[in-house]
Formats: sequence, C-alpha cells, structure tokens
Amino acid sequence: MGQFKTGVTQGFNFTTGTNYRITVGINDGDTNCQPIPTAQALAYIERVCSVTFPNGYTVLESVTGYTDRRTGRPYVQTSFVIIVLNTTEAEVLECVSLYSQRFNQRILVERTRVDYTYYK
Repeated sequence: MGQFKTGVTQGFNFTTGTNYRITVGINDGDTNCQPIPTAQALAYIERVCSVTFPNGYTVLESVTGYTDRRTGRPYVQTSFVIIVLNTTEAEVLECVSLYSQRFNQRILVERTRVDYTYYK
C-alpha cells in the first residue's frame, strides 16, 4: 500500500448521522444582481452559522448557474455551500429562513444519511 507506512492496522469506527448541505446564492431573487459584496455576504452567513450551529459547520464559496424562470435568461452567481453534520431540522429551518429573507432567494437544502468518523 504505497511507499508510506503508518503501522495502522485497524479500520474506522463509523457513526451514522445526518448531513445537511445548504446552498445560498447571493444574487437578489428579483433583480438577479448581487446587491452586496461577497465578503459582506460571507460575514453574514458565518455570523448566522456560528449562532445556529455551535457544534460546527463548514462554509465553501462556489459558483452557481441558473436560469431565471420568468425570462428564461441564464445567470451565474456567487454562492456559499454550508455543510452541517448532526444538527436538527429546526436549526436548519431557522438558518435558511434568515438567509432567504436577507438575500431574497430560494435556498437549496439537501439532507442525507452519512457514516462518519473523526480520525486522529
């Protein structure tokens, strides 16, 4: 198994949990324009996450493409993907409600069952 040897012979001890992935686009839902700087949007997202998900979260910056359903015109926007492990649906709903209001957007929420472990 490769050139590096660690001496580890045991497998992982996985726990089953729930993973939420929340995608927040920061273009305004009516104008399809980004009304605030990306850094300001990220600061708001992190502030909400730090209060709503005190056990931890991950935020990734991304680009999302979409088509305006009213005009059929394609757009690209800066988005943030928030990944949260083992939180409650109520906490996710609280978070996405704030994001939906702040960014005037529909927020994509995905929920999956996962097996995870923290390795050290």
